Amino acid sequence: MIKTHRISLLMIGGFVLFWLLFALFRIESGTQSRFESIQNRGVIRLCGEAPEPFELHRRLGEAFAERHHLKLVYITVEDAKQARRQLQSGACDILVSPLPMHAQKNTRIKYTQPIYKSRLYLVQKGAGVKDPLHLEQCTLTLTKHSPYALNIRHLSEEIDRSIHIRYAAHMKRVNILDGVQSGRYDFSVVDEPQIPYFQALYPELDFNTAISFDQLHAWGIPSENSALLDSVNVFLDEIKKSPAYARLLNDYGLKP
Repeated sequence: MIKTHRISLLMIGGFVLFWLLFALFRIESGTQSRFESIQNRGVIRLCGEAPEPFELHRRLGEAFAERHHLKLVYITVEDAKQARRQLQSGACDILVSPLPMHAQKNTRIKYTQPIYKSRLYLVQKGAGVKDPLHLEQCTLTLTKHSPYALNIRHLSEEIDRSIHIRYAAHMKRVNILDGVQSGRYDFSVVDEPQIPYFQALYPELDFNTAISFDQLHAWGIPSENSALLDSVNVFLDEIKKSPAYARLLNDYGLKP
């Protein structure tokens, strides 16, 4: 009886192991086929929030596409949530900007290795606030799904001051900056490489007060597409060693 019981357990264990290995094989095969489908399609699709792309992402994307003999297509959307939806629905292959590397909460998206460092800057009319400590009880207006809300919460904790966030539903960043310029809103924020773009649009606004430490930025890949993630990381590993990469970051005042 005991012998029969042991044989049954061994059979069950073997059966479970077989299906685990089979499932793993299917996952790996599926991942590979997803990357191969990109190559067969001949197009790699990058997605970012308008008014992106800023040219760093486009130039990096073009270099990656050229390496794999692909055509680059850049898709712009209204906010970060739409960008994530595009990625998760399969409408795009790589999520680019803005994508600060916060603690990984979305298990459906994997970060590549860091691409650059930047800081977050305050947008205000005039230069009334020159130190983040003076933001106590102030309200910063952001787009509804802004990835920078977490940075502001961290800042509030670091300086032990209450900083409020107002989410402007159904508004683009340019609409919010229009509001800062008109006096409707007191403050907003932009990421460092976006400053030249917005400064040209809003020369009367002040973009000179940094309110964060260096934050790392990366690209986002669907978690199930490990082959694409590995391929992008190999590409970044190699290009980071080239003088061209240092020049590229320098063009935007960024650090590796």
